[in-house]
Amino acid sequence: MFSLKAMTPTYFAPAQIQTLDERGELQTHKFDVQFKRITMDEVDAIHQQVDAGELSWDDLFHRVLVGWRGISDAQDQPMPFNADSLADVLKVKGMRQAISRAFFDSLAPTADAWLVGASESK
Repeated sequence: MFSLKAMTPTYFAPAQIQTLDERGELQTHKFDVQFKRITMDEVDAIHQQVDAGELSWDDLFHRVLVGWRGISDAQDQPMPFNADSLADVLKVKGMRQAISRAFFDSLAPTADAWLVGASESK
């Protein structure tokens, strides 16, 4: 049975990014991102704003991303989630795509088609 009472204000979704190591070998790094739970009306509004160029990916992340786990700093210590650490993490090549894919994959199976279309047009 489904109950609205069980709906938490946030949730974690799996994400992954691939990077090249010092030997040039592809490494996959998995982590979890925590998103604010939003309504489907808000999702539709986000789609429209992104499609119209009115909402950047970074603006989207500031709106819906509220935490993470499995991300470490340069000293291999857990990186706290805050505006500065988010800015540092978003500098990593491929991180915007990894987080946006995790967000849209967490919404609905059909979000993947929209995400592919959005990434091709930007």
